Amino acid sequence: MLLFFKLGFRNLFRNTRRSLIAAIAIGIGLASLILADGFWVGMLDNMIINVTDTFLGHGQIHQKDFQKSVSVENTISNLENVIKKLNGQENIVAYSSRVITMSLISSAEDSANVLLYGIDPKDEFKISKVEKRIIEGGSLEKDGDILIGHKQKKRLGVRLGDRIVVTMAQAHTGELVQELFRLKGVFSLGSDQMDEGVVFIKKSKAQSLLGLEGKVHEIAFRFKELSEVDNSVEFFQSLNSEQNIAESWKDLAPGVVSTIDMSTVSISILSTILLALVSLGILNTLFMSLYERLFEFGVLRSLGTRSRSLLLMILSEAAALSLLSMFFGIIIAIVIGGFWAKYGIDYAGVEFAEITFSDKIYFVFSVKQFVLYPILIFVFTLLVGLYPGIHATRITLADALKKSL
Repeated sequence: MLLFFKLGFRNLFRNTRRSLIAAIAIGIGLASLILADGFWVGMLDNMIINVTDTFLGHGQIHQKDFQKSVSVENTISNLENVIKKLNGQENIVAYSSRVITMSLISSAEDSANVLLYGIDPKDEFKISKVEKRIIEGGSLEKDGDILIGHKQKKRLGVRLGDRIVVTMAQAHTGELVQELFRLKGVFSLGSDQMDEGVVFIKKSKAQSLLGLEGKVHEIAFRFKELSEVDNSVEFFQSLNSEQNIAESWKDLAPGVVSTIDMSTVSISILSTILLALVSLGILNTLFMSLYERLFEFGVLRSLGTRSRSLLLMILSEAAALSLLSMFFGIIIAIVIGGFWAKYGIDYAGVEFAEITFSDKIYFVFSVKQFVLYPILIFVFTLLVGLYPGIHATRITLADALKKSL
């Protein structure tokens, strides 16, 4: 077998220029596979971080019917017990309780229906990036402060310090209450839904207006690491009760999960296309080498060389070509991928799957990508090499020896 391997490399470099061009072309195909996978993994990581860190958190707790109805009365039951469990979980680094209600905000110029969040800034900004995404003004300080999105600001035609009237319905009674707020800050979370339809005030003020002293509608929390979500099934179950439900970000953002699941299919389709292109390069190189050496094969057959040996000779040349291609492909992937892994690609403002990227996408690579795809190329090359190999074993001696003329 070692002899055939040596023969494969020797035969491959009978035409050095052609072999190098073919190896580089196949190597580019391999590098494309690795780079595409690295980009896709980096993009998905960016999406998940963007969703969980911006506002969602790694998990949330609600009253079971709240998300369907957004009813003010559906507050979390046994709040003290829930908070006690959160405090007792070592891998929980932060949590924030929120009061949520549908409201009408009005200015002298226009009005809009929004989802109002009552938050505790000290806790909230450990969970979300609301404070970091304030582009004008500052954070909530007084009970009369309000934060709105930059698109809502444009619609209402207001400036920092202007008055905004908030109208909401009280819990249990349904009576409308109005309160005057001053625009303290303007945020841009990179989501049209958030920038147009969400406003923030202090939690204590929201509880007072709604008649919900000491009650909240939502608790968002974060683990030390995002990966701990999958390892905390029992913790989520411990938070569930007849009245409450705890859900991870995967339950809260099914669109992102669907996109991740779709990535496997996308990479498979891309791999198939690139492997098909690679196969054409392999077939072309091997068949050109085969027809150039027909007389040689005729002589070998006339000397009694078995068909199996001829097949192994062709396959060894295919293996040599794949190994050379793997070398070029891995080098190209390391150089280009290393650059993008360090500096990233700026996709800020680009929207995909209803998520707007706000940060650079950094390529993410692992040992798996530099092992799995080269092995696939190697195996695929041997499979493709079977066709010219079998063709060589079926060449008649008369036709092969005529090539000498």
